Amino acid sequence: MRPRYGDGKYETLATIFIALAPAAVGAGSLVRSIEAVRDSLYGIVLPHPGAVALIAAAVSAAAGKARCRYTVKAGRSLDGPRVVANACPPLRCLFVARCARRHRLRLLFRR
Repeated sequence: MRPRYGDGKYETLATIFIALAPAAVGAGSLVRSIEAVRDSLYGIVLPHPGAVALIAAAVSAAAGKARCRYTVKAGRSLDGPRVVANACPPLRCLFVARCARRHRLRLLFRR
């Protein structure tokens, strides 16, 4: 007996739409970026990013920092050096970078 879900049903069509939406957004961003580069080559001054972009960047940086610290704290409480070592990318979170490097070195020399 064939399963009732999946094969040729609405889930496949929904998956296609879900996959095409980010592709359309990416294509739009690519077109706008190319236009901006072209305009700057012709000497047109591009507008400066607004306050919304600054706030979004600050929120993103704060959220990344909080995630790194939370993951390090959880890794230490679980005594998981691999969790601590992979808590965040070293270039993004300098506070944890030294700790991550130290734990990675310990993992390399562990038997």
